[in-house]
Amino acid sequence: MEKARQKMDRQSYYYQQMNENEQLAYRIICDGLHCHQSAIRVLLYPGMKSVSDIYYKVLYDHPVFFYVNQYNVSHSHQNCEWTLYPEYLYSGNEAKTMIAEMHNTVDKVLYKALEYREDPFKMEMFLHNSVVKSVAYDYESLKIKNYHRAHSIVGAFLDKKAVCEGIAKAFKLLCDSVGLPCIVVVGYADNKGEFTENTLHAWNLVKVCGQWYHVDPTWDVMDLTGSDGVHKERHFKFDYFNLTTADISVDHRPKDVIPSCTAHKDNYFYRTGKYAEDYEDMRRIIDQQIDSDRIRIRIDCQKRAAGLKGLKQKYLLSGDPKKLILDALQEVQRNRKLFYRYSYYFNERLGTMNLYKM
Repeated sequence: MEKARQKMDRQSYYYQQMNENEQLAYRIICDGLHCHQSAIRVLLYPGMKSVSDIYYKVLYDHPVFFYVNQYNVSHSHQNCEWTLYPEYLYSGNEAKTMIAEMHNTVDKVLYKALEYREDPFKMEMFLHNSVVKSVAYDYESLKIKNYHRAHSIVGAFLDKKAVCEGIAKAFKLLCDSVGLPCIVVVGYADNKGEFTENTLHAWNLVKVCGQWYHVDPTWDVMDLTGSDGVHKERHFKFDYFNLTTADISVDHRPKDVIPSCTAHKDNYFYRTGKYAEDYEDMRRIIDQQIDSDRIRIRIDCQKRAAGLKGLKQKYLLSGDPKKLILDALQEVQRNRKLFYRYSYYFNERLGTMNLYKM
């Protein structure tokens, strides 16, 4: 029991940010949810956060509590004692059956992930890819208020479709299982930087080799459609794989205080040599990938704005980095006497481009 408690403490970021009394309440709530208690009594001490806030943090720290309706918990209080009345979506036996079904999927992923145990970056990337490739975004659930399956690991692992919260919780569960510290971050995300209640979002922080990074598996899915608007195929990106706080802040904003992320070393583009600081870098990176089915590249937007030594002046004046990358692609193909056609996705905020052979 003590070992299980220590493991919970290590994997529970929000628990670690609480004072001693809040942690006591947190553990009482955890134990009550584990036992499917209909009423959970919690003492509220001076200086504590609200019991409801602690309750929600328990659910962010523990994706395995999928059988609780996080949007509907009532409570009563008398003096300094609060009683929570959780709504359980499934009985204890139903939850056990679902957990066993999810293990069939999760265990296969973890078995392969452990092949990369000597390289946390590759192991994290494998887990990221397993989620992004297998879980579709559940647009239908957006029409149903508080659709619980899509917001939990049930949607991700059993239905193979979920919204951002379910995807972030699935990724956390996988990271926890292999010993990679991971946090579910709740906040806002919008590609126009308009952070309102209509842009609520969830993503992750992961600690790799002692450094924290932002990871957003949901925003790394790219569904391509044909000219008729019908879904054609799915690709995955690494645009939001191990970003700094400065990078993620262009379109994400967390609600809670979370660790600052300043390292670049294990960002996908830095780690794999696909980060370009000048035009010669672009040509070299594209040339290295030209024979594969996809090309990924990121340019340094800040240095580009200041003027890079190898950039063509017409593109500096036009301020169009997308054309700059496409120009480098054409030059490489011309030199190699190749005539591939590509579809592409360009993220102007991050300076990333993903090109796919057609």
